[in-house]
Amino acid sequence: MRANGDRDPQAPMSNLNQAFARLRALVPSHPPERRMSKQEILRQAINYIRVLETLLWEMEQEATATGVVVVRGPSRTMAP
Repeated sequence: MRANGDRDPQAPMSNLNQAFARLRALVPSHPPERRMSKQEILRQAINYIRVLETLLWEMEQEATATGVVVVRGPSRTMAP
């Protein structure tokens, strides 16, 4: 907030930029220091989540085949 009590009109954009920066830090890229647009960050994050989902599925299949019981917590699904 500003001294006169008005909200800073730049605050929502700053918060959004900070959120993209946090997401960007979690998304692997090559080279890691390469600059990415917000659209590219979202695409890379979606692709990374899909890779992790596939890896998890494969691990569960392998565990099931070997008789290991896999217990998963509640999942959060994304709308298409």
